[in-house]
Amino acid sequence: MISNVIPKLLPEFKGSVSIIKSSRNRLDTVTQWGEEWPGCDRFTPSECWALRKGHQHLSNEYGIQTFCSHWIEKPQCQTLCIPLLAQGETIGVLTFIMDESVPIDEYRHIWSAIADEVGLTLANIQLRDNLREQAIRDPLTGLFNRRYMLEALEQAHSRSERKGHSIAILMIDLDHFKLFNDNFGHEAGDYVLKATAQVFKDSLRQEDIACRYGGEEFCIVLPDTNENQASLIAERIVKAMSSLELSMNKLSLGTVTASIGIAVFPDNAVTMDDTIRAADEALYLAKENGRNRTEISNTQNIENSRNEKKDQAPEIKDA
Repeated sequence: MISNVIPKLLPEFKGSVSIIKSSRNRLDTVTQWGEEWPGCDRFTPSECWALRKGHQHLSNEYGIQTFCSHWIEKPQCQTLCIPLLAQGETIGVLTFIMDESVPIDEYRHIWSAIADEVGLTLANIQLRDNLREQAIRDPLTGLFNRRYMLEALEQAHSRSERKGHSIAILMIDLDHFKLFNDNFGHEAGDYVLKATAQVFKDSLRQEDIACRYGGEEFCIVLPDTNENQASLIAERIVKAMSSLELSMNKLSLGTVTASIGIAVFPDNAVTMDDTIRAADEALYLAKENGRNRTEISNTQNIENSRNEKKDQAPEIKDA
């Protein structure tokens, strides 16, 4: 929208908009208009005089020529950089190139109004995106939350039924995590949860959806994935978890392992709720069989496990 509208308001100006990253140490150019842009796609705030001064910077002012450092080639024309502000915070910079014959004073009120409007609009977009991230992300691990996972699973289910593809569900639980918290404290527990999230990010594909299901339990949705593929991904996660070498305040935290249950729709269940339930039952089977392992949902195995529990339960007699 910016690159379409501004050239009509300022036809003699070439320009670009760059936005400051959340780390505050870099700007990325997100749009540009006019001929080939001679500026850098990425630069630091210190390379722009407007950001250093806190107000607009005209390269040729008061008979002194001072260019910013974010140009690949120094323009033969004069340049103008304007900080984009919203609610007292700098969120980017609006940059123009124009011929020295352009009557600056005639356009000053126009570019000031444009900078105000662009700054406010970008701030509103960023606020909306931040609120959305907070609504769908777990604040500790950065993984998706359960609410988002259920919505994404519903969409994946619809695509699966249309295209005939399978969906794999991994239910994951950290082994003996309560004992870990009791021995090392909740701060160390949080550290382990963050490290676990990083293992998921390193082990999964871009289309996979990892979420914190609750506490130390996680759920991963693998679209277009069959049983063999899901098993390979799960084994990769188990191996990566057991090989973690975690330490905190120079204190080794020992080995952290995970158990994983796998279920595949529509092979193991007729609904997505049943698929999650089947993966959860396979997870408990993995824990019963020694932990630090994966188990694939198998109706017979799960049924046998239930029967064993019934046989081991003491018989309750009438008084």
